[in-house]
Amino acid sequence: MWFVSNLERLDAEMAALKVLSSAGWIDQAEWQVERESGTLRVKLDFRVGEKVYEAWLSYPHVFPWAPPQIVPRREGELWSGHQWGVGGELCLQIRSDNWSPLCTGADMVRSARSLLLTECASDEKGHRRTAPSAHVLSEGQQMLWQFRRLVVMPAFLNKLMEQPAGCRCRLAISFSENAMIYTPATLMLADGTEWADPSVPASFRGRAFTNGYAFPLATDDANASLAKRPDALTATELWSQFSVEPLTEDMVLFLALPEEVYCHYLDAKKDTISKVGILKQEYAARLSPSNAVLASKRIGLIGAGSMGSKVAASIARAGARKFLVIDDDLLTDGNLVRHDLDWNSVGAHKAEAIKKRLELIAPGIDVQVLRMKLGGQTSTKLLLSALSNLGTCDLIVDASGSADGFNYAAAAAENYGIPMVWGSVFAGGYGGYIARSRPRVDPGPFAARTEISNWCANPEFPEPPAAAEIDYGAGKEGQPPMIADDADVSVIASHLAKFAIDLLVKPDSSSYPYSAYMIGLRAEWIFTEPFATFPIPFTGGSSNTSSSLPLPVGEFGKIARQYMRIMS
Repeated sequence: MWFVSNLERLDAEMAALKVLSSAGWIDQAEWQVERESGTLRVKLDFRVGEKVYEAWLSYPHVFPWAPPQIVPRREGELWSGHQWGVGGELCLQIRSDNWSPLCTGADMVRSARSLLLTECASDEKGHRRTAPSAHVLSEGQQMLWQFRRLVVMPAFLNKLMEQPAGCRCRLAISFSENAMIYTPATLMLADGTEWADPSVPASFRGRAFTNGYAFPLATDDANASLAKRPDALTATELWSQFSVEPLTEDMVLFLALPEEVYCHYLDAKKDTISKVGILKQEYAARLSPSNAVLASKRIGLIGAGSMGSKVAASIARAGARKFLVIDDDLLTDGNLVRHDLDWNSVGAHKAEAIKKRLELIAPGIDVQVLRMKLGGQTSTKLLLSALSNLGTCDLIVDASGSADGFNYAAAAAENYGIPMVWGSVFAGGYGGYIARSRPRVDPGPFAARTEISNWCANPEFPEPPAAAEIDYGAGKEGQPPMIADDADVSVIASHLAKFAIDLLVKPDSSSYPYSAYMIGLRAEWIFTEPFATFPIPFTGGSSNTSSSLPLPVGEFGKIARQYMRIMS
């Protein structure tokens, strides 16, 4: 407890309150420790004019790093308009957002009396004064008590303001623990056509929905004031201002002025109006303009496991909109320790579940799925079709972790002259690697893999862990499970995703001078330090790097003999 370990501060707090009591308006200041919580508090009675306020001045356990609270001792009392709810603490000039350890509990008491003095006084017209507010609530704080909320996309708002009159609209519904959220998805236009908001993902628009009406209003419209404050009206009366049809069902009424939007929920049975909180969205530039090129690129993803799922989601968030996903595996509950999907997809084919996942990340995403395993038992016709399909991609990403998957991906990349990136997490989660092959810049994928193996052929390298030789991507029976947690996979997947994004955005130059990197996550194998990274220079092809850079030597060095088998 602070008042036990910091007796000097306790003395200062008591002395400050004693000095304040000499002003004559504090009737009682009794120090005590609350038994159940061990909180130090002061039973405080102070006068404002003729009224006595009975309060607790309560010190938090982390004092002096957080401010004391002043709350009514009696439950259900509301003293001020600057109070956190009935019976709650006073919101004073000194608060959690501007508190300093140099302040004291006496300062809080002085501030409380000043607030209440201001509010009990009257101005020259006899109106009760209000204390100036310093409240700056975040959007999240404003929505804490707003059960019904409306997400408004700029495209929907712009389309509505173009309409000559009100339109029926369909609103997609989603739920959180304490909220029902509406998202306007479509507008029924005057010509009878239905306009769908392109900024809302199509799969999201198809969710459970409710009907609503949206009305564009001019600033001088007679109903503009009703849009802002319909307090004195019933639901039927408010609805009658906008429609001659009777209100026979619950309705979400969306009213848009040029600079403001308002939304109300009309309960037809109770004939009441409830406010709907507005979450107005903005098109904020959170990506580099150079990422715009990703929307036109098609990415072929081989492997929809933990690595592939994370890479796909990251590239989609960066701006990619076209994907080909090849995988035949099913998602099990055991995969959830490091997969980007969740229990909603357990039992589904990973590739199809990733398709749904990507379609909810951004509107306009086009995902083609091939439920097959490159290198698995399948017809030659289907295999050749898959390879031909890969040939239409702008980039091949091999996240299969399988030698067979890599071989077919590399064959397609070399045959069609397509860049390729690949990578893997090492069993045990102590590191991984990423690599790329760019036509006319790097060695082809097969040659690049050999280059990586040759780089590791230094007899000075240490022996790798035994599990490093297991080909987990092959899916053979009887293999022990791969041990790596979500953080391990996420780090390597993020590097691989950034490698892919950089390759597509900067085809003629790169932020990465090397085309292969060994990435350590903890001190093991060749990594003597966590996060140690080794670039691997390619000696063949036209690399951006010098092939004469020395290899790591000494204690970094005995992995080569075993690592040849890992990479080949």
